[in-house]
Amino acid sequence: MASKTTGERMRVAVDRATLHDVSGIYSLLLANKKDTSLVQRSRKDIQANIRDFVVATDDKGRLLGCTALHFYTPTMAEETSLALSPLAHGKGIGPRLIEATETLAKERGVEKLLLVTPRPEYFARLGYKRVSWLRLPKAVLTAKLRQVMAQSPSRWIPYLFWQSNVMERRALDGDRERVAPSRTQNPSLAR
Repeated sequence: MASKTTGERMRVAVDRATLHDVSGIYSLLLANKKDTSLVQRSRKDIQANIRDFVVATDDKGRLLGCTALHFYTPTMAEETSLALSPLAHGKGIGPRLIEATETLAKERGVEKLLLVTPRPEYFARLGYKRVSWLRLPKAVLTAKLRQVMAQSPSRWIPYLFWQSNVMERRALDGDRERVAPSRTQNPSLAR
């Protein structure tokens, strides 16, 4: 993967997050706080749900991106917290994170994967289809509303009124199953 500034190749590892990644994930989410569609999370929340996060790191151990699952039921989850560092933009790391999260969801028995985005065209290219908020179960709508309302009004007003495209992906059947080797399976990828 070529770096735009130096022309050097950047090796990227995509793997499940560990407790060592909590501070980096928190910092990455904060660095992207201008994106009002990105729900901010506390360190405590990240730590409590670390097994649901996926991270991308470069060969120098720098955190390039993250994403996570939020479970509503054993078979329905939402892809959340997709954030990239400036080093990662335009390098194909977002789709790799989404791919890895879909694999994690499939392993955990998820049949329907949701996400909320102001950029539905981007996710449509990755196999997601736009759906109406009204098609979601009441419990999911209630949980999502609580999550959004816990943010400051400067974040939830745009989120609720003009940045709320619900997308879903039902076919987690391996049509995009390629995921980078685990850092634990491949020691050369360890940070």
